[in-house]
Amino acid sequence: MPSKTSISLVTGATSMLGRKVAERLIDEGNIVRVILKEAPKANDEWHMLPAGVVPYVADIALKNPKQEETLRQACVGATNIFHIAGASYNYLNTYDQLIDTNVVGTENVIKAWLDANPVPAKGNLIFTSSVSVYGHARPGEVLTETSPIKPEGPYAMSKYMATHVIESWCSANPRLNYTIARLGNFYGEGYESSFFKVFKLVSEGKMRYLGKGSNHLTIVHVDDAVDALLEIYKNREKSANKAYNITDGVAHTQKEFLDSMVKFLNAQPIRNSTNPLFAKLLAGRNDIKFDEYEFLNSDRTVSIDLAKKELGFKPSRSIEKEGKMLAEQFLSMPVRAAENTA
Repeated sequence: MPSKTSISLVTGATSMLGRKVAERLIDEGNIVRVILKEAPKANDEWHMLPAGVVPYVADIALKNPKQEETLRQACVGATNIFHIAGASYNYLNTYDQLIDTNVVGTENVIKAWLDANPVPAKGNLIFTSSVSVYGHARPGEVLTETSPIKPEGPYAMSKYMATHVIESWCSANPRLNYTIARLGNFYGEGYESSFFKVFKLVSEGKMRYLGKGSNHLTIVHVDDAVDALLEIYKNREKSANKAYNITDGVAHTQKEFLDSMVKFLNAQPIRNSTNPLFAKLLAGRNDIKFDEYEFLNSDRTVSIDLAKKELGFKPSRSIEKEGKMLAEQFLSMPVRAAENTA
């Protein structure tokens, strides 16, 4: 077990995943430092960070060279790095921005740690990657950690390149171990917006199956993802220099997924389908982002057997229960409540 006096550094701490990881680490008696891209302001994100974290302000892309020393100071004495910070693919992030944050930023964090902790210091880097590195569509396969990596699209490519950066630096500097967590698409607290968009289309009778709806979707509840990262941390010797798939362990078809949304909302059944390419063209009209469309149209069945065997990871949140709670939250929103009583 890690020492109760361990110093852990969390990047991406204003994301819900990062906040929850920081909170768990503090609860277990760790000293927790966090990297913030911008100086603390009087906003909800800052106030939602758990009490006790020690903030350092630096954009890991180091666009401002003056922040290089701040990043180095944040790494001094840290034995564990939870590298959660990352740019997602949407209409606001260009390919260059994805590379700057996900690839160059990752290299900067590693270089800062090595510079701040000379020999014989040892450390562990836990990197949050994505199952998207396996490719958009892998029908008929059960993907394991040894399956060929076939990234498609800017986001998956940037995560793939970041993994190569980590493997190269840690191979050359074996006192820094790494673990790659390939996570499914998040749902749960902090990640409601994508579900709410689907709920809205379902409740208005506008939702359509993409194609036959037989493609498989890969999800993980944010709390299960946190559990997995903490298990990696606690089993750091066993998990050193390995990759683990982290999902809810269920091969949901798109049709099953959308039909469950219908059930949660007590809405009219979805009776029609549409060509995926046509749906892609119309996605923006329904406020569906590119990565949200890609999720609904993806086809991946991912095994988590290795994480279960080596880490004791047991996802305990189900879409049946958690999805129903999200639907109730959606229906209780002021606008929805007014519509239901009109």
